[in-house]
Amino acid sequence: MLSPNQKHLEVDLYDINPEKVRDLIIDYLYNEKCDEIKMTRKMLHLGTSDSEIYKTVVQIVRLAFVEVGGNFDQPTVDSLERVMDILASKAYVWGTLIDLCRV
Repeated sequence: MLSPNQKHLEVDLYDINPEKVRDLIIDYLYNEKCDEIKMTRKMLHLGTSDSEIYKTVVQIVRLAFVEVGGNFDQPTVDSLERVMDILASKAYVWGTLIDLCRV
């Protein structure tokens, strides 16, 4: 069951490309981690609007690209695979099943 902050991800895999995959990663993290990010931002006295949460998720993914030496704006299949590895390694700390990050 989805929480009120979550939406069903409807994925159009037609003409899938690295940018769409990057955006799917962002959407997945937003849907899975919205409540936790909101709670953390609230404890830090930061804004908790949906747009601020989404920006935080985008920043998480941007930082993963930096960590692997990739380009967020021009992702490649190789950089996406390495970003997924970085995010999967962090999933344990976040309390997310690693297998979900590698679907």
